[in-house]
Amino acid sequence: MKVFSLVWAMAFTLPFSVSASEIAFDCRIENAGPPEMNVRLTQPEDASVGTIVFADQRLEALIYDGDDSKTFLFLGDDYSLNYTVNTSTGGYEFFADGSRAAEGTGICVTVSEPTLSADGSSMGS
Repeated sequence: MKVFSLVWAMAFTLPFSVSASEIAFDCRIENAGPPEMNVRLTQPEDASVGTIVFADQRLEALIYDGDDSKTFLFLGDDYSLNYTVNTSTGGYEFFADGSRAAEGTGICVTVSEPTLSADGSSMGS
């Protein structure tokens, strides 16, 4: 299972880039139902608003910092999405309400290094 998680984490992070001034989490729930359970959560440095990216959607989220946790919250017209990441352990809880009701737990991998371009320079810096 650890090998599967590592391979998944590497494959999931390749298409994305992260600038040096933001933190991102790639989060996955095994055997997830709806696509919004497997996401990339991104927070620009010290910002209270970030993004939730899954499938072909990019949503703006409010970010709340707690003791060893970050919560990303999206409020839609008839649903809400709540992602809480334990920043110490990588544990991840997902909860959706309304028309997209679902819940689950999984794991997040922190993406902390900027992606390098072909010439070796840092993209986004």
